[in-house]
Amino acid sequence: MRTEYHVEKVSAEVYNNDLFDFQYSLFCTPEWVGAMADKETQPVFFHLSRQDLVYGKMAGLAFNGKGLKGKQFYFYAGPAMRSNSDASLYCNLVKSMVQYAARHRVVKLNIKSYDQQHSFFCSDNGLRRTERCEYVYHFDEDHSLETVHKSFLKNVKKAEKVNATIVEDNSEAALKQLVELLKITYSLRNDKHEGAYVPFPYFRVNEQSLKRLLDSGLGRQYVVSAEGQVHCVNFLLIRDGKIFGLIIGSDQFAYDHGFHQFVKHSLINKFGDSARYYNLASADPGSGLANFRVSMGFKEHQVYGAYSNFLVYPHKILNPIIHATHHLNSFPLVHYMHSFTSSLLAHQEVIEH
Repeated sequence: MRTEYHVEKVSAEVYNNDLFDFQYSLFCTPEWVGAMADKETQPVFFHLSRQDLVYGKMAGLAFNGKGLKGKQFYFYAGPAMRSNSDASLYCNLVKSMVQYAARHRVVKLNIKSYDQQHSFFCSDNGLRRTERCEYVYHFDEDHSLETVHKSFLKNVKKAEKVNATIVEDNSEAALKQLVELLKITYSLRNDKHEGAYVPFPYFRVNEQSLKRLLDSGLGRQYVVSAEGQVHCVNFLLIRDGKIFGLIIGSDQFAYDHGFHQFVKHSLINKFGDSARYYNLASADPGSGLANFRVSMGFKEHQVYGAYSNFLVYPHKILNPIIHATHHLNSFPLVHYMHSFTSSLLAHQEVIEH
Protein backbone atom coordinates (compact mmCIF):
# COMPACT_ATOMS: atom_id res chain seq x y z
CA MET A 1 0.00 0.00 0.00
CA ARG A 2 1.40 3.38 -1.03
CA THR A 3 1.62 5.78 1.92
CA GLU A 4 3.58 8.73 0.52
CA TYR A 5 1.76 11.86 -0.60
CA HIS A 6 3.02 14.41 -3.09
CA VAL A 7 4.32 17.52 -1.31
CA GLU A 8 4.13 20.76 -3.26
CA LYS A 9 5.32 24.17 -2.13
CA VAL A 10 2.61 26.73 -2.91
CA SER A 11 2.00 30.44 -2.46
CA ALA A 12 0.22 31.86 0.58
CA GLU A 13 -2.72 32.81 -1.64
CA VAL A 14 -3.16 29.30 -3.08
CA TYR A 15 -2.73 27.77 0.37
CA ASN A 16 -5.37 30.05 1.93
CA ASN A 17 -7.88 29.74 -0.91
CA ASP A 18 -9.82 26.75 0.50
CA LEU A 19 -8.33 26.52 3.99
CA PHE A 20 -11.81 26.86 5.50
CA ASP A 21 -12.63 23.40 4.05
CA PHE A 22 -9.98 21.87 6.33
CA GLN A 23 -9.77 21.42 10.09
CA TYR A 24 -6.91 23.81 10.68
CA SER A 25 -5.04 25.38 13.56
CA LEU A 26 -4.89 29.17 13.83
CA PHE A 27 -1.13 28.68 13.97
CA CYS A 28 -1.00 27.38 10.40
CA THR A 29 -2.78 30.35 8.84
CA PRO A 30 -0.91 32.69 6.46
CA GLU A 31 -1.56 35.54 8.90
CA TRP A 32 0.24 33.77 11.75
CA VAL A 33 3.15 32.40 9.72
CA GLY A 34 3.61 35.70 7.90
CA ALA A 35 3.72 37.60 11.19
CA MET A 36 6.36 35.27 12.63
CA ALA A 37 8.64 35.60 9.58
CA ASP A 38 11.51 38.07 9.79
CA LYS A 39 14.96 38.63 8.28
CA GLU A 40 16.14 35.24 9.52
CA THR A 41 13.07 33.13 8.67
CA GLN A 42 10.96 32.49 5.59
CA PRO A 43 7.27 31.48 5.56
CA VAL A 44 6.61 28.22 3.69
CA PHE A 45 3.30 26.71 2.60
CA PHE A 46 2.69 23.16 1.40
CA HIS A 47 -0.08 21.08 -0.15
CA LEU A 48 0.05 17.31 0.39
CA SER A 49 -1.92 15.57 -2.31
CA ARG A 50 -2.57 12.41 -4.28
CA GLN A 51 -4.18 12.23 -7.73
CA ASP A 52 -4.77 16.01 -7.72
CA LEU A 53 -6.77 15.92 -4.46
CA VAL A 54 -5.28 17.86 -1.54
CA TYR A 55 -5.46 15.78 1.66
CA GLY A 56 -3.43 18.04 3.92
CA LYS A 57 -1.94 21.52 4.26
CA MET A 58 1.08 22.59 6.29
CA ALA A 59 2.49 26.07 6.91
CA GLY A 60 5.53 27.06 8.92
CA LEU A 61 8.96 28.67 8.88
CA ALA A 62 12.17 27.75 7.12
CA PHE A 63 15.43 29.05 8.54
CA ASN A 64 19.11 28.29 8.90
CA GLY A 65 20.13 27.13 12.37
CA LYS A 66 22.76 28.88 14.44
CA GLY A 67 24.23 26.23 16.74
CA LEU A 68 23.03 23.57 14.29
CA LYS A 69 23.99 24.58 10.76
CA GLY A 70 21.69 23.88 7.83
CA LYS A 71 18.09 24.55 6.83
CA GLN A 72 15.34 23.58 9.26
CA PHE A 73 11.53 23.52 9.09
CA TYR A 74 9.44 24.65 12.05
CA PHE A 75 5.67 24.04 12.00
CA TYR A 76 3.51 25.43 14.81
CA ALA A 77 0.90 22.69 14.24
CA GLY A 78 0.48 19.45 12.32
CA PRO A 79 -1.26 19.07 8.96
CA ALA A 80 -4.66 20.67 8.44
CA MET A 81 -6.92 17.86 7.21
CA ARG A 82 -10.48 17.37 6.03
CA SER A 83 -13.18 16.42 8.54
CA ASN A 84 -13.28 12.72 7.60
CA SER A 85 -9.55 12.18 8.13
CA ASP A 86 -8.08 9.62 10.54
CA ALA A 87 -4.87 8.88 12.44
CA SER A 88 -3.44 6.79 9.61
CA LEU A 89 -3.77 9.64 7.13
CA TYR A 90 -2.23 12.07 9.63
CA CYS A 91 0.81 9.84 10.12
CA ASN A 92 1.27 9.32 6.38
CA LEU A 93 1.10 13.07 5.77
CA VAL A 94 3.72 13.73 8.45
CA LYS A 95 6.03 11.03 7.09
CA SER A 96 5.61 12.44 3.57
CA MET A 97 6.72 15.84 4.82
CA VAL A 98 9.75 14.24 6.53
CA GLN A 99 10.69 12.50 3.28
CA TYR A 100 10.25 15.75 1.34
CA ALA A 101 12.47 17.58 3.84
CA ALA A 102 15.21 14.95 3.55
CA ARG A 103 15.17 15.12 -0.26
CA HIS A 104 15.59 18.89 -0.07
CA ARG A 105 18.55 18.69 2.34
CA VAL A 106 16.61 19.97 5.36
CA VAL A 107 18.58 19.03 8.48
CA LYS A 108 15.54 18.49 10.68
CA LEU A 109 11.94 19.52 11.19
CA ASN A 110 9.87 20.28 14.25
CA ILE A 111 6.07 19.97 14.34
CA LYS A 112 4.38 21.56 17.36
CA SER A 113 0.73 21.07 18.32
CA TYR A 114 -0.67 24.54 19.07
CA ASP A 115 -4.45 24.69 18.57
CA GLN A 116 -4.31 21.22 17.01
CA GLN A 117 -7.78 20.18 15.88
CA HIS A 118 -7.36 16.47 16.62
CA SER A 119 -5.56 14.06 18.96
CA PHE A 120 -3.71 11.99 16.35
CA PHE A 121 -0.04 11.11 16.68
CA CYS A 122 2.53 9.42 14.50
CA SER A 123 4.54 6.44 15.76
CA ASP A 124 7.57 6.25 13.51
CA ASN A 125 11.20 5.32 14.21
CA GLY A 126 12.45 8.62 12.80
CA LEU A 127 10.21 10.84 14.93
CA ARG A 128 10.14 11.79 18.61
CA ARG A 129 6.61 12.35 19.88
CA THR A 130 5.67 15.31 22.08
CA GLU A 131 2.39 15.76 23.91
CA ARG A 132 0.49 18.56 25.59
CA CYS A 133 -2.98 19.15 27.00
CA GLU A 134 -4.89 22.21 25.87
CA TYR A 135 -8.07 23.54 27.45
CA VAL A 136 -10.93 24.36 25.11
CA TYR A 137 -14.40 25.87 25.59
CA HIS A 138 -16.84 24.68 22.91
CA PHE A 139 -19.67 27.15 22.43
CA ASP A 140 -22.08 24.54 21.03
CA GLU A 141 -22.00 22.52 24.27
CA ASP A 142 -24.16 22.98 27.35
CA HIS A 143 -22.52 25.31 29.87
CA SER A 144 -25.10 25.55 32.63
CA LEU A 145 -24.17 26.88 36.04
CA GLU A 146 -23.54 23.30 37.18
CA THR A 147 -20.49 23.12 34.89
CA VAL A 148 -18.98 26.35 36.22
CA HIS A 149 -17.34 26.40 39.65
CA LYS A 150 -18.65 28.90 42.19
CA SER A 151 -15.14 30.28 42.78
CA PHE A 152 -15.01 31.39 39.14
CA LEU A 153 -18.22 33.39 39.41
CA LYS A 154 -17.10 34.77 42.77
CA ASN A 155 -13.96 36.19 41.17
CA VAL A 156 -15.98 37.68 38.32
CA LYS A 157 -18.07 39.53 40.91
CA LYS A 158 -14.87 40.84 42.55
CA ALA A 159 -13.96 42.49 39.25
CA GLU A 160 -17.48 43.86 38.84
CA LYS A 161 -17.35 45.39 42.32
CA VAL A 162 -14.42 47.62 41.29
CA ASN A 163 -16.31 48.55 38.07
CA ALA A 164 -13.91 46.74 35.75
CA THR A 165 -14.49 47.44 32.06
CA ILE A 166 -13.26 45.58 28.99
CA VAL A 167 -12.80 47.06 25.51
CA GLU A 168 -11.18 45.91 22.29
CA ASP A 169 -8.16 48.07 21.52
CA ASN A 170 -5.82 47.01 18.73
CA SER A 171 -3.67 50.12 18.87
CA GLU A 172 0.09 50.17 19.20
CA ALA A 173 -0.34 52.01 22.50
CA ALA A 174 -2.34 49.08 23.92
CA LEU A 175 0.35 46.69 22.67
CA LYS A 176 2.99 48.65 24.57
CA GLN A 177 0.77 48.44 27.67
CA LEU A 178 0.68 44.66 27.21
CA VAL A 179 4.48 44.53 27.01
CA GLU A 180 4.82 46.56 30.23
CA LEU A 181 2.24 44.38 31.99
CA LEU A 182 4.11 41.24 30.89
CA LYS A 183 7.17 42.57 32.72
CA ILE A 184 5.05 42.92 35.86
CA THR A 185 3.57 39.46 35.32
CA TYR A 186 7.10 38.06 35.04
CA SER A 187 8.08 39.59 38.38
CA LEU A 188 4.95 38.15 40.00
CA ARG A 189 4.94 34.68 38.43
CA ASN A 190 8.56 33.70 37.79
CA ASP A 191 9.23 32.40 41.30
CA LYS A 192 6.05 30.30 41.19
CA HIS A 193 7.27 28.79 37.91
CA GLU A 194 10.69 28.10 39.50
CA GLY A 195 12.46 30.52 37.19
CA ALA A 196 10.91 29.06 34.02
CA TYR A 197 8.24 31.68 33.31
CA VAL A 198 8.55 33.11 29.79
CA PRO A 199 6.55 36.24 28.87
CA PHE A 200 6.66 35.40 25.13
CA PRO A 201 6.39 31.60 25.15
CA TYR A 202 6.12 30.90 21.41
CA PHE A 203 8.89 30.65 18.83
CA ARG A 204 9.51 34.03 17.15
CA VAL A 205 6.81 35.84 19.17
CA ASN A 206 7.89 39.28 20.32
CA GLU A 207 6.55 42.83 20.31
CA GLN A 208 7.27 43.23 16.59
CA SER A 209 5.56 40.00 15.53
CA LEU A 210 2.56 40.82 17.73
CA LYS A 211 2.29 44.15 15.91
CA ARG A 212 2.28 42.30 12.60
CA LEU A 213 -0.48 40.00 13.91
CA LEU A 214 -2.58 43.06 14.77
CA ASP A 215 -1.97 44.51 11.31
CA SER A 216 -3.05 41.22 9.68
CA GLY A 217 -6.35 41.14 11.58
CA LEU A 218 -5.66 37.77 13.19
CA GLY A 219 -4.49 39.39 16.42
CA ARG A 220 -6.94 41.19 18.73
CA GLN A 221 -6.36 42.88 22.08
CA TYR A 222 -8.82 43.23 24.95
CA VAL A 223 -7.94 45.77 27.61
CA VAL A 224 -9.35 45.61 31.14
CA SER A 225 -9.38 48.79 33.22
CA ALA A 226 -10.60 49.95 36.61
CA GLU A 227 -10.38 53.27 38.40
CA GLY A 228 -9.05 54.90 35.24
CA GLN A 229 -6.04 52.58 34.93
CA VAL A 230 -5.25 49.61 32.67
CA HIS A 231 -4.52 46.50 34.75
CA CYS A 232 -4.77 43.66 32.21
CA VAL A 233 -4.36 43.15 28.45
CA ASN A 234 -5.31 39.89 26.75
CA PHE A 235 -3.94 39.15 23.26
CA LEU A 236 -6.09 36.73 21.23
CA LEU A 237 -6.04 35.07 17.83
CA ILE A 238 -9.47 35.13 16.16
CA ARG A 239 -10.53 33.81 12.75
CA ASP A 240 -13.54 31.90 11.39
CA GLY A 241 -15.15 31.54 14.83
CA LYS A 242 -11.96 30.15 16.38
CA ILE A 243 -10.43 31.92 19.39
CA PHE A 244 -7.02 31.26 20.93
CA GLY A 245 -5.80 33.02 24.09
CA LEU A 246 -2.20 33.74 23.16
CA ILE A 247 -0.80 36.00 25.90
CA ILE A 248 -2.15 37.87 28.92
CA GLY A 249 -0.35 40.50 30.97
CA SER A 250 -1.59 41.60 34.40
CA ASP A 251 -0.54 43.53 37.48
CA GLN A 252 -1.13 42.70 41.13
CA PHE A 253 -4.44 44.59 41.17
CA ALA A 254 -5.71 42.39 38.34
CA TYR A 255 -4.78 39.20 40.20
CA ASP A 256 -6.31 40.45 43.45
CA HIS A 257 -9.62 41.40 41.83
CA GLY A 258 -10.31 38.45 39.54
CA PHE A 259 -9.56 40.16 36.24
CA HIS A 260 -8.43 36.91 34.60
CA GLN A 261 -11.81 35.35 35.34
CA PHE A 262 -13.57 38.56 34.35
CA VAL A 263 -11.93 38.75 30.92
CA LYS A 264 -12.71 35.08 30.14
CA HIS A 265 -16.30 35.50 31.31
CA SER A 266 -16.71 38.66 29.23
CA LEU A 267 -15.27 37.10 26.08
CA ILE A 268 -17.42 33.97 26.41
CA ASN A 269 -20.51 36.18 26.63
CA LYS A 270 -19.36 38.41 23.78
CA PHE A 271 -18.64 35.60 21.31
CA GLY A 272 -21.30 33.14 22.48
CA ASP A 273 -23.46 33.50 19.36
CA SER A 274 -20.71 33.61 16.77
CA ALA A 275 -17.72 31.57 17.91
CA ARG A 276 -17.04 27.84 17.62
CA TYR A 277 -14.45 27.42 20.37
CA TYR A 278 -12.15 29.30 22.73
CA ASN A 279 -8.75 27.69 23.37
CA LEU A 280 -6.76 28.78 26.44
CA ALA A 281 -3.57 26.93 25.41
CA SER A 282 -1.94 24.21 27.47
CA ALA A 283 -1.45 23.40 31.13
CA ASP A 284 -0.31 20.35 33.06
CA PRO A 285 -3.40 18.28 33.96
CA GLY A 286 -4.10 18.46 37.69
CA SER A 287 -2.11 21.67 38.15
CA GLY A 288 -3.59 24.81 39.64
CA LEU A 289 -3.73 26.43 36.21
CA ALA A 290 -5.50 23.43 34.72
CA ASN A 291 -8.02 23.31 37.57
CA PHE A 292 -8.63 27.04 37.12
CA ARG A 293 -9.51 26.48 33.45
CA VAL A 294 -11.75 23.50 34.21
CA SER A 295 -13.59 25.62 36.77
CA MET A 296 -14.63 27.93 33.93
CA GLY A 297 -16.09 25.13 31.80
CA PHE A 298 -13.03 24.46 29.61
CA LYS A 299 -12.32 20.80 28.75
CA GLU A 300 -9.05 18.91 28.31
CA HIS A 301 -7.93 18.29 24.74
CA GLN A 302 -4.85 16.11 24.33
CA VAL A 303 -2.62 17.07 21.39
CA TYR A 304 0.58 15.63 19.96
CA GLY A 305 3.51 16.97 18.01
CA ALA A 306 6.77 15.49 16.76
CA TYR A 307 10.32 16.35 15.83
CA SER A 308 12.55 14.39 13.53
CA ASN A 309 15.95 12.83 13.94
CA PHE A 310 18.65 14.40 11.83
CA LEU A 311 17.69 13.87 8.21
CA VAL A 312 20.95 14.40 6.29
CA TYR A 313 24.66 13.73 6.65
CA PRO A 314 26.91 14.55 8.42
CA HIS A 315 24.30 15.28 11.11
CA LYS A 316 22.75 11.78 10.81
CA ILE A 317 25.90 10.32 12.37
CA LEU A 318 24.57 11.56 15.73
CA ASN A 319 21.26 9.67 15.46
CA PRO A 320 22.50 6.32 16.97
CA ILE A 321 24.02 8.23 19.91
CA ILE A 322 20.77 10.11 20.50
CA HIS A 323 18.79 6.88 20.25
CA ALA A 324 21.08 5.12 22.76
CA THR A 325 21.06 7.97 25.29
CA HIS A 326 17.28 8.12 25.05
CA HIS A 327 17.06 4.55 26.36
CA LEU A 328 19.77 4.98 29.03
CA ASN A 329 18.49 8.28 30.35
CA SER A 330 18.40 7.15 34.02
CA PHE A 331 22.21 7.45 34.34
CA PRO A 332 23.32 11.00 35.31
CA LEU A 333 26.04 11.36 32.65
CA VAL A 334 23.83 9.83 30.00
CA HIS A 335 20.98 12.09 31.11
CA TYR A 336 23.23 15.12 30.54
CA MET A 337 24.26 13.88 27.09
CA HIS A 338 20.64 13.15 26.20
CA SER A 339 19.51 16.60 27.33
CA PHE A 340 22.24 18.24 25.28
CA THR A 341 21.60 16.28 22.09
CA SER A 342 17.82 16.57 22.47
CA SER A 343 18.10 20.34 22.79
CA LEU A 344 19.93 20.39 19.47
CA LEU A 345 17.41 18.04 17.91
CA ALA A 346 14.26 19.73 19.20
CA HIS A 347 15.65 23.27 18.77
CA GLN A 348 13.97 24.51 21.93
CA GLU A 349 15.00 28.18 21.99
CA VAL A 350 12.25 29.03 24.46
CA ILE A 351 10.14 27.20 27.03
CA GLU A 352 6.83 26.90 25.22
CA HIS A 353 3.24 26.20 26.26
